[in-house]
Amino acid sequence: MRTAAALLLVLGVPAAAQAPQRYTPVEVWRNAEDARFKEDWFGQHLASMQAPYLVPASALDGYAERVRLLVLPTFHAPYAVMLDRTRGGRTTVRIAMTDGRGGYGTGKLVRDDRRPLPRSDWAAITAAMRTARLAERTTDNDSGAEFVGGAPPPRDLVRCMDGTRLVFESRTRAGYRIVTRHECRLDAPMRDLANTMVRAAGLTADRSYIVGRCVSNGATSVPTTGTRRQPL
Repeated sequence: MRTAAALLLVLGVPAAAQAPQRYTPVEVWRNAEDARFKEDWFGQHLASMQAPYLVPASALDGYAERVRLLVLPTFHAPYAVMLDRTRGGRTTVRIAMTDGRGGYGTGKLVRDDRRPLPRSDWAAITAAMRTARLAERTTDNDSGAEFVGGAPPPRDLVRCMDGTRLVFESRTRAGYRIVTRHECRLDAPMRDLANTMVRAAGLTADRSYIVGRCVSNGATSVPTTGTRRQPL
C-alpha cells in the first residue's frame, strides 16, 4: 500500500487524504453543530493533556480496556483521570492537569503522573461503572432522559449555570462509549463513579477534587462545583 501511494504521488495523483482523528464521534451528538462544539471543547482540552484517542479500534492495541474521566470546571483548572488495563490484567492510572480553565481556553500541561493502580481500586471502579449502568446511559441528558430509550423523569426544571462538566469515556472490545453530564444533573450512581475514579487517582488529599463539593485553595486547586441553579 505504501508503494502504491508513493507511485500515485510520483505520477502526480494525490493519495486519498485521511480524515482527521476525533476525540468524539460525530454520530453520538444531536447534530453537526453540537458535534463540532463538543469536539472543540472536549477535544482541545484532551489534546492539551496529550490524551490518547479512544474512538478508533486501534486504541485497544495492547489493552483490554481503557476508561477516562475528564473534569472541566468552568473557571478552574481542568484535569483527567485515565485508566489503562492491559490484557495481562495490569492497570495504570494517569492524572493529567493543565493550567487552563475548563469552560474557556486550554492551558499547558502542568501535571502528568502515572502509577500502577491496585486491583482493589480497579475492582471498585468497575463495580461503580456497573452500578451507574454507564453503557446504558444517554450520551447527554439535556432532554432529561438518563437512559437510552427512557423517558425523562418528573422533576423540577432547572437551568445548569456555571459549574463543572464531566465526560466519562470507556473503550472495550464491545466498542466506544461517551457519557457527559453537567454536575447539577449528576445522579447518585454517576457522582459515585466520578468520585471513585478521583479517589483511585489519589486526588482526595485536597477535598476540592471531590465531585459535589465546592472548595478552593488557590490557583492550584481544582474545585469541581460552584454550580448555580436557576429556575426556568
